[in-house]
Amino acid sequence: MNEPQAVVDVRTEIRFAMAHTEAVYLRRTELGLTQAELAERADLTQVKISRIEGSDAVPTLPLLTTLARALDASLNIAIDDDNPQVAFLPHGKVSRPAPVACAPSPVWLSELDPDDQAEALAEIRAAVERAAVSGDSALLREVLWAWETTVAVMRDPVRRAVLAGRSNESDFIEVAAPE
Repeated sequence: MNEPQAVVDVRTEIRFAMAHTEAVYLRRTELGLTQAELAERADLTQVKISRIEGSDAVPTLPLLTTLARALDASLNIAIDDDNPQVAFLPHGKVSRPAPVACAPSPVWLSELDPDDQAEALAEIRAAVERAAVSGDSALLREVLWAWETTVAVMRDPVRRAVLAGRSNESDFIEVAAPE
């Protein structure tokens, strides 16, 4: 059965939200932390952690970064229509993205608005400087990958409206989880 692309996109979004929720919960419990303890580490409220673990919060790049630091882990995301994967991996057990030399040209930068372009370029510049000093380009690869992923997610008009605060509760319908 062929579903309309909008339905496929919503299902993908639900799968990503569920994968993100599970990843936060698994890493938090692996560390033996309560929601309140994670909230304190992340400088968030326990209610916010509960919303994140309940798929009620849209995970932005800054929020994901904050959670990764608070969970003492690196965040790996693989977005696939059928099986998005999100994992907070303890430092030292990270499967790194491809080297920068293998990365595609960052033409996606042109899709960002000027403020986001400036923020992305500042982060990339800082990562390049750190890589030049330390000789380790892992951070640079992660920064490029994270921004490219953010741009890919922002291509979805529904996600863009939600992140920009231009959506209302009435814009959404309840959808049963896929079986």
